Amino acid sequence: VKANKWLQKEGNRFIYINGNKDTWSATAVRPTEGIDALWFFIKGVDHGKARIWNLDTEDKKLMIEKLEEWLEMEID
Repeated sequence: VKANKWLQKEGNRFIYINGNKDTWSATAVRPTEGIDALWFFIKGVDHGKARIWNLDTEDKKLMIEKLEEWLEMEID
């Protein structure tokens, strides 16, 4: 509970990748207005397959763009 409250106020620059076919997602950190983070809920997978390589092309592009912004560098 303490960690979740902290993340909702201070959880900037985190990437959350969850499967939407997973009971664990019920307790996932939810998107919070004003927090500069990314949230992905991959359709049809559980936590065992909720990985970067299972993001669709558009979400991978969004993730790379956000990382480049946060890191202030280009990612090849």
